Amino acid sequence: MLAVFGQFLDHDMTATAISRGTNGSSIACCEPHVNHPECFPVIIEPDLTQGIAESSCMEFVRSAPAAQCKIGPRQQLNQVNKFY
Repeated sequence: MLAVFGQFLDHDMTATAISRGTNGSSIACCEPHVNHPECFPVIIEPDLTQGIAESSCMEFVRSAPAAQCKIGPRQQLNQVNKFY
């Protein structure tokens, strides 16, 4: 049962649709002066990378919202099944 639950969590998190830009393009959050509402770039301190990472910014884009016919909290869209 633990392995099945682990698979459920894995597939639920990795198959989440991310928001896209104009014409289905990906959204770049780490470029200078990007102020997209779906972006939340993760800034990495230079002393933490210790020469491992080339960039000091990690792209982070919110997942795509599920269509709703009401006003309320944002529901996340799941690509694996019909439930969200």
